[in-house]
Amino acid sequence: MKLTIFKNTEDRLASSANPSPTTHHVKPTRFFHSFRSDLPPICTVSPGDTLEAITQDASNGGVRSLDDLPSKVARRPWVNPLTGPIMVEGAEPDDVLVVETLSIEPLEGRGFSWTRSEFGALVATSATALLHPPLPEVVWEYEIRDAKAIFRSRRGSQEVTLPYQPFLGTIGCAPPEEAPHSLAPGRHGGNMDAVENGVGSYLLLPVLVPGALLYFGDAHAVQGDGELCGVAVEMPARVRLRIDLIKGRTVRWPMIETADAIMAVGSARPLEDAYRIACKEIVLWLRDEQGFDLLDAYQLATQALTCRIGNVVDPFYSVVARFSKALLSGSG
Repeated sequence: MKLTIFKNTEDRLASSANPSPTTHHVKPTRFFHSFRSDLPPICTVSPGDTLEAITQDASNGGVRSLDDLPSKVARRPWVNPLTGPIMVEGAEPDDVLVVETLSIEPLEGRGFSWTRSEFGALVATSATALLHPPLPEVVWEYEIRDAKAIFRSRRGSQEVTLPYQPFLGTIGCAPPEEAPHSLAPGRHGGNMDAVENGVGSYLLLPVLVPGALLYFGDAHAVQGDGELCGVAVEMPARVRLRIDLIKGRTVRWPMIETADAIMAVGSARPLEDAYRIACKEIVLWLRDEQGFDLLDAYQLATQALTCRIGNVVDPFYSVVARFSKALLSGSG
């Protein structure tokens, strides 16, 4: 797929100066739980290179059976571990880091999901304890095979087959002024839970520090809108990414391009502010890259945008606004 989100994108890709891209193999010996800019890189790549890396699951490897209570084996804040940082040669603030997801494979042929006593959209807000009794902790194991994830009920005999739709729930670049926890999404990316950032997609992130310092992890086999109970089908994974740079351009918030759409991700609280951020970025994209007057862009987006909720359980909520490329094909 040709990247088209900006005018003359192909002319700006730094990979054009890399005649011999390299594949880097990364098997971390240590994982991190925040997007830190003060750590030495575990790998340095050039634009156009491919990265093959291992990521740990959100429980930090703690949940491995139906009897593993998350409150005992996945204690906060040591959850949602990240692989990284990855330094990208030539990346400077106000460039755009482009991460193409090539593949995400489960390491174990299975994944886990669970409930925590005071966490989830129908229990509390970001683990804030309320007056009702704590929810029981229950773990579900999903078999992952033949491009499917198989749900089996714990209190019955039901079995439901779900499509395997892997993506990285958490990915982003280190910001200069803070080290946000891996659970929190924001302008840097982070725990966006954007299903749209799956295999075949391009994620565009603002470079905020020299070298970009990319972190990623939290692979999901499948997840519904909002990550309702707070936990997707979590799995350790083998991930293949292709890294590139768009020089001399920037994005204000993460954006995603697929074969058929341009998307923007907004993260904030309350939820409507996340919605506003994501929609605003698409309106500005229509103005800046497609040549629409601002009010024309606002009107068009009003009628054409679709939005999906990434999560409503993290410290900030995420919304993905989507604009179909087909609507602009052949437009003057």
